[in-house]
This record gives sequence, C-alpha cells and structure tokens, in this order.
Amino acid sequence: MNIRLTLLLATLSLFAVQVPAKDSAYTAWMKSSKLTELVKTMDDDRMFPGTVEGRLDGSAIRYRAKFIPFLQDMDYFHSRWGMTVAWYKHYSDEYTKAGFREMSHTTFTDASGSALHQVTWVLVSVERI
Repeated sequence: MNIRLTLLLATLSLFAVQVPAKDSAYTAWMKSSKLTELVKTMDDDRMFPGTVEGRLDGSAIRYRAKFIPFLQDMDYFHSRWGMTVAWYKHYSDEYTKAGFREMSHTTFTDASGSALHQVTWVLVSVERI
C-alpha cells in the first residue's frame, strides 16, 4: 500500500471516530477543547449535543457527546461541561430566567473528589410562526 493511501485511510478513520454516526451514537472520548470544536462543526449541520458525559481517564478529563438534530421550534441551546456545583447553579439560574429548560444533566467525579456537571439547556419557541 503506498504512503498516500495509508495517510488518507488513517485520516478518514480519525474523522470517523470524531463525528457521530447518523444513529446518534456517542462520539469518541476527547479533550474539552476538541469537543468545543466539534460542537461548532455540528452546529453548522443543525446538530447539537443532546447529552454530554465526562470521565476521569487516569489524570486526564475526557468528554463525549451524543449529537442529535435540532428540535422542532428550537431557538437556541447552551451546552456546558466540566462545571463545578457553583458554576452549574450560576448558569442554571441564568438560563432558566431566560426561558431555557434543562434537557440533559450528567455528573462525574474528578481527581480532587469534586462533582463536575455536564448540562445541555434548550430554548424552544412557544409561538409558532
């Protein structure tokens, strides 16, 4: 197999691991910064992280998401991960006051024993155009 074909196949397989399947499977585990990039890419295709999970992998924190199509009449979403209890309460209060509802919420424990929260909030129109 020539080197170009090998590199192409390796690149394609890497891409396939990062982008979720059509059946809304979870992505691979990744750093927070990579998940941020993926959320931006998927948003362009009208997909958003319906659920985000986190875990401690040795000493590294990793995340994965299950992307789903935008909900009917959904105006906006906010998805945050790696939040302490204080940050979770702050954002939850802020988004709730703005009319968002919590769609998913997961937690895990980091190396210090702190619970970290992953939450996706959505804002769905009440009035239809």
